[in-house]
Amino acid sequence: MRLAVLLALAVVAAGCSSGGDRSVLHQGLVSRSGTVFAISDRQAEDAGRLARHTWLTGLKRRAREYPARRFDNPTRAEFRRRLHDLAGRYGFEVVSARVLHPRDDAPVVVVRTTRYRDLARSTSTILKQLDPGGDRSAWRYEGFFWEARDERGVPFLIASTLTRGQVEGTQWARSEALYPYEHG
Repeated sequence: MRLAVLLALAVVAAGCSSGGDRSVLHQGLVSRSGTVFAISDRQAEDAGRLARHTWLTGLKRRAREYPARRFDNPTRAEFRRRLHDLAGRYGFEVVSARVLHPRDDAPVVVVRTTRYRDLARSTSTILKQLDPGGDRSAWRYEGFFWEARDERGVPFLIASTLTRGQVEGTQWARSEALYPYEHG
């Protein structure tokens, strides 16, 4: 009997440490005054739609304003291979991966996982492997949109870049613990 209880506790502890604790989705964001704002599923879905719309608008505007800039896009087959490899390595499922082409390529990737914290901590590494960035000559895409969703399809993390013209990056997360980059 004791062995069964110990095994059950070990399984529960292993599940909690794997990054899949759903409570992190409801911990919320902390304002400068210290007030915590929990983000509902509906608010997260609205934030996801707004982030994508804002990114697409910026992508189209920059394609018009800076038409001469070119990017060294990898082949789409190479991009999909890298994304598939990273999904296996970091434990996420690719829901969709589209490549827009305002002037050069601009991927829009949506993934799903139950390992929320793990994916949030790995997002920077994953995106660097898909689009190295750094100095201006290293960007391979004119824009990149990354959205991570929970198992029910609700966004919990969004990171995006626009690199045509001035480089700009944005991020959104459903709780403080899920931000992929420093913020403040």
